[in-house]
Order: sequence, then structure tokens, then C-alpha cells
Amino acid sequence: MEKKWVQNEGTFSLRRNPTKKDEESKLPDFVGLVVIQGVEYELSGWSKLSSNGGRWISGTIKPPYSTGKKATNEPDESDIPF
Repeated sequence: MEKKWVQNEGTFSLRRNPTKKDEESKLPDFVGLVVIQGVEYELSGWSKLSSNGGRWISGTIKPPYSTGKKATNEPDESDIPF
């Protein structure tokens, strides 16, 4: 059985964005996760180069992508006509 990896409280991880195919794309160069007070957030980072040659990463932190539906154990009966 494979052990599931878990992001620990107060830590983050970044990896190269596997969906970014070319440098002209506006997709983030790096994607990852951070856990703050038990809540998991998505990280997005863009590699930057200053005019004097310095490198840094700028980025965003946001709640995980959601389909708009809340997770529930109740069946979705919204399309039942009665």
C-alpha cells in the first residue's frame, strides 16, 4: 500500500507547473500548496528577472479551486422532478 503524502501545517511545497508548455504562456511557472491554520491553499508562482539580472519568484495564494458545490455525504437530488 502506497503512503499518501500530506502537507504539514505551516509548510509549503512548489514544483514546476507541468501544464506550462512554453515561456510565452501566462500560466504560472510554479504551482504548489501551503497549509495555514488547517486550511490548504493553492500557490502559483512566476519566475521574474530584474533589469540588473536578479531573479525572484512573485506569486499568489488562494483557496483551492472549487466547482462551487460543497462536499457533502448527502445525495444531489436537485434534478428530481418531484
